[in-house]
Amino acid sequence: MQSYDPQATLIAVQVLTIIGLGVVARARLRRDPKIGRPLFIELDSGGFKPVMFAVQTGLLIIALRTDGFPALFSALTLYGTGVLTWLAPGAGDRACGEEGAFCGWYGRRYEDLEAWRIKEGRFSFPLSGQWAEIDVPPDKRARLHKILSGVCPEREVVAGE
Repeated sequence: MQSYDPQATLIAVQVLTIIGLGVVARARLRRDPKIGRPLFIELDSGGFKPVMFAVQTGLLIIALRTDGFPALFSALTLYGTGVLTWLAPGAGDRACGEEGAFCGWYGRRYEDLEAWRIKEGRFSFPLSGQWAEIDVPPDKRARLHKILSGVCPEREVVAGE
């Protein structure tokens, strides 16, 4: 019968965390510059991030109090997963900027939008086959409409079309 090697498990988790950080960094480097200077940002992980931080903190406490468990390795591993959790885009993250918008992991420059509309305080545009929607604060709606009308006025979808 094989014995359990916690250090091997932690190394595997560290490798997966490093790969995850690379994926998140690449996604953010592709997404974030597309919006230019932000007009507004709404970060919403849907409660996922606080739960993950609580789980990671609990695991860290357990690891540090368990005899014979590699505490330093555990702390480093959980620190890495905490950073990954913090940096990963939330599915509900939304932002509009001077040059583009993003929803979750994906962003578009305004000039690349196939279509767009602002209706009842919501900015909508096609993203990955579905209409993405962003609630626009009342004080930013006129500014956003002006930007979109200047960049791609012909792609505005008017009610009834």
